[in-house]
Amino acid sequence: MESENYAERRPVVAVAAAEEVTEMVAAGLGRRADVFPVTPHRYSGETEWNPLAAIGPQLVIASDDSPRVIGDCWRSGIPVLRIGRSAGHVEVGPRLQRGLTACANCLSRGRAAAFTTESRTESRTDSRTDSRTDSRTGSRAAPAPGADELLSAMAVREASLILRRVATRSGHRVLHRVDIRTHHATRFLVTPYPGCPECGGGIRHRDGNAALVEAYEWQMERPPPAIAAGGVLPERNACQAHGGVPRAGPGLPAVRLPPTPGVPSPTGTLSRQSVAGLLSRVAGRRSEPGRRWAPSGGNLGSVELYVLSRRGSFRYDDEAHALIACGPTPIEAPIEPAPGALHIVMVGRVDRLSPKYGPFAHRLAHLDAGCAATQLVAIARAYGLDVTFVGGRDDRLSAALGLRPPAVVMTAIALVQGKEHETCP
Repeated sequence: MESENYAERRPVVAVAAAEEVTEMVAAGLGRRADVFPVTPHRYSGETEWNPLAAIGPQLVIASDDSPRVIGDCWRSGIPVLRIGRSAGHVEVGPRLQRGLTACANCLSRGRAAAFTTESRTESRTDSRTDSRTDSRTGSRAAPAPGADELLSAMAVREASLILRRVATRSGHRVLHRVDIRTHHATRFLVTPYPGCPECGGGIRHRDGNAALVEAYEWQMERPPPAIAAGGVLPERNACQAHGGVPRAGPGLPAVRLPPTPGVPSPTGTLSRQSVAGLLSRVAGRRSEPGRRWAPSGGNLGSVELYVLSRRGSFRYDDEAHALIACGPTPIEAPIEPAPGALHIVMVGRVDRLSPKYGPFAHRLAHLDAGCAATQLVAIARAYGLDVTFVGGRDDRLSAALGLRPPAVVMTAIALVQGKEHETCP
């Protein structure tokens, strides 16, 4: 009796590509799936002979020579892993599936816009080097030695992840492109075009900063459980930024802060004691090893604090629980603080998160900053202090602090005031 448990059945994969690629993909996936070839030039997609309807695949691997296969799969909801090749490159991805990724038309438009000059060069190379076609499929023969092998290996890897329902955060929406000669790999996020009747309902901008924000949010969406039940792999790529904040130079003073008190006292006094407790409980460490007062992605402490007062400018060192002078002279604050006030500048260390979280680090740094800002307000109120966040962006202050966007970014500026004040940094 045949079991209905999906885990006990072998998945079915259909491959619509050149015969050489199909054979290598079948060999690579042979232990994981039953692979059926769908010859592109024989496929009609009509009801009287529709191989996909007969096979019932969980995944179709289709080359650019199979637009009808891709179109029918899109309409019926069958996921397609798109593959392609040219004289100079091989490409795998994105996964094409209605409601989840951009459609084939938006992919074609995006590729044409991104690779116009390159495609013309490769087209001229094709005409000079290899104009033969495969009589069985009607597609262009392999453009370079090893191209089919590389393409098949990439396709097998991606298909294996799909069948295991293991995903990267945006892998299903990414085009992977490898230069055949140098093996240099690049990744391109494929987004819908605004107004596309097939897939563009959620995208409103194509140019400017708004378009970049939408593309980033599209990239950062967590894959749905249907394709990521096996887990989400971390992404590591060229988006990782490494910079840093310069440490105090030789001879610059450090201000040791008193220990953090057990319970804040609502005195309303801006003193060294209250400043120490405020900084520690927002960006510092608890007495227990490895624990922090405020939530932090991966416990990596992405939020750093700077204090600007009339007496000087300092960076809070959470390990030493001290204020390190930023320089010999005070840094000009966006608003001149009153005698009983100071500015706290929040900085997001994207570079500290990137090795673990890849492109998600930029968003996570701002999420951490939001948690720290909430913590700042709560702790300030516990001390009887008032907090006002300063709106807008201050590039001059960022430069004066020695920050290096996008690796290290300023996320918030808060004006902290007390009803009374003592001598404090």
